[in-house]
Amino acid sequence: MKRFFSPLVVVLVCLSGCASVQMQPTTLIQSPNPEMAVVNFVRPRVFFGDGISIDIWDGQNYIGALRAGTLIQHEVEPGKRLFLANAENWSYASADLQAGKEYFIKANIFPGVMRGRVALVPVELSDPRLTELMSLKPTVASEKDRKEMSDKKAVAAKEAVANFESGKVSSFARISPEDGR
Repeated sequence: MKRFFSPLVVVLVCLSGCASVQMQPTTLIQSPNPEMAVVNFVRPRVFFGDGISIDIWDGQNYIGALRAGTLIQHEVEPGKRLFLANAENWSYASADLQAGKEYFIKANIFPGVMRGRVALVPVELSDPRLTELMSLKPTVASEKDRKEMSDKKAVAAKEAVANFESGKVSSFARISPEDGR
């Protein structure tokens, strides 16, 4: 008997992706520490690509795996930062963060060759979906998982950051101090 995969099974396998790290539920940071900034990485459910996990980075430091229907809150010192998202590609967001403010970056998924591609986009404070985005399930990676992933993908993350810093990346999101609330 001849075996074969139906096209639907192949598509579902390609879109399912692998979980980078096990994310844990956490409590939502309601308001930023006055001396810090909070960056909210959000990813609502949209059906297409919901099975794909997106790795989120602060420079060469791994933050966590952003999945559909979740958000990751990243509390950092204010100033200039480079955030990256990795799926089938690398996507970049250059940020200048102000103390006491929170910022919102949405991860959009697009069809890719094998998995799916990601694009980071700032969420404007006038976006009517902001309340909905903040009701997503907050998750966090353990310190151990963050360190292991940073070590495991250190070469790729270092190369992605170097590409940005050398000007090889021409398309990226920009987040200014005024974009925070």
